Amino acid sequence: IVPGMLFENMGITYLGPVDGHDIKALYKTFREAKRVDHAVLVHVITKKGKGYEPAEKNPSGFHGTGPFEIATGEPKKAAKTDSYTDVFSKVICDIGRNDEKVVVITAAMADGTGLTRFRKLYPERFFDVGIAEEHAVTFAAGLAAGAVLAEVLHTDYGAFGVALIVLLYLLHNKRTMQCILGAVCCSWELTAPLAFPLIWLYNGKRGRQPRWFFYWFYPVHLLLYVVIGMYVLPAIFL
Repeated sequence: IVPGMLFENMGITYLGPVDGHDIKALYKTFREAKRVDHAVLVHVITKKGKGYEPAEKNPSGFHGTGPFEIATGEPKKAAKTDSYTDVFSKVICDIGRNDEKVVVITAAMADGTGLTRFRKLYPERFFDVGIAEEHAVTFAAGLAAGAVLAEVLHTDYGAFGVALIVLLYLLHNKRTMQCILGAVCCSWELTAPLAFPLIWLYNGKRGRQPRWFFYWFYPVHLLLYVVIGMYVLPAIFL
């Protein structure tokens, strides 16, 4: 199949592939995409860790890392105790050894979720669906229907999120109940409860779409997280 034909046949204009590390090429491609008056898919290819040799050689190890030596990429301090991920890795392998119906599913995060050891021990019961969390959840549901115990790891909100979305939909005519359910279920997510007052106030009409809203809101809310993490929480709990 010619690259892009799948999308073109669905009425989606396909542009690419383009080198994600070539700023000029990206700029040119995005300008072309801007001129299209319907759905556009821009195919960008990047290399994880590009420009930093230790990260290029070990991209999974640098997905999330603590302080490390810039010259070598080695951790500054060796871990003295097992992390939560290390403990989970051992436990899930024990569970897998005792029950052959247990399988695990991850979305391109085998190392980050502690499933590398499980993959080596039980490769036929390890499934990496790539960056497709939605597929991971529905795949797990299909396995469960076939009496297979599937554990989905590293899906933002995961099966819990899918259930919450369904419940919110079923309550779409009951705004107050939506807000109560969301505030209770998402209380562990720092800013999620803040969305529900806005849901309660929503009048069902399409409003203005400020073009630059995302470009200032996203960095501002990340800065807010930094301030809370560095100054507010330590002042309360330490």
